[in-house]
Amino acid sequence: MDTPHNGNASLQTSTSNLNAKPAEPVKEAKYSTDTIWLWVAVIATVSNIVVVAVVCACAF
Repeated sequence: MDTPHNGNASLQTSTSNLNAKPAEPVKEAKYSTDTIWLWVAVIATVSNIVVVAVVCACAF
């Protein structure tokens, strides 16, 4: 029986697939919504602490 592919071609194809660079994953948005809201919460908390400290410093 004649086969259209010999073992060498199959091996060559396998090694070339191993050497091929994997496709890069699809990049998401630069910043996710959760990350933005987390930073908003952190900045708001720090701002509140600063305001309370200034008020206390002026009151006493």
